[in-house]
Amino acid sequence: MTIRPYAIRTRFGWCEVSASYKGLCSLSKPQEVPIDGYKYHELEEALEEYFSGRVVDFSIFPVDLSSLTPFQRSVLEEVRNIKWGGVAFYEEIGERLGGNNLARAVGQALARNPLPIIIPCHRVIRKDGSLGGFTWGLEWKVRLLELERKEVKNDV
Repeated sequence: MTIRPYAIRTRFGWCEVSASYKGLCSLSKPQEVPIDGYKYHELEEALEEYFSGRVVDFSIFPVDLSSLTPFQRSVLEEVRNIKWGGVAFYEEIGERLGGNNLARAVGQALARNPLPIIIPCHRVIRKDGSLGGFTWGLEWKVRLLELERKEVKNDV
């Protein structure tokens, strides 16, 4: 399977996205240095809209999560349904997937999310309202939640 890199310029810097014929595979944190790669125009426009504070439905982009375990895929598929400005709890996601005491396993699956924002794992928080973790760092989690105008406890 061929995976191609794409460069996307956003107001927060350059992102690299990779995609297979099945869909998106990964998205990097924005950085200052341009990245070599093909342009993925539709995603570039969607990210620019998102970073401008406008509601974007990233579910229109197919994703390829074949490198993940079935449990990790099920967690990410569940999280992909969390709408703009909404949040879910780690524990709640585990319960939806049919188990008790799965909050930690859900967090570990989210840590493997190769497509932050497109699969909005930043919208998953602890039951007490604190942030939990985020692949790109808690500063980015706060930034994304604030962009979506969601009040959170800032424990960064």
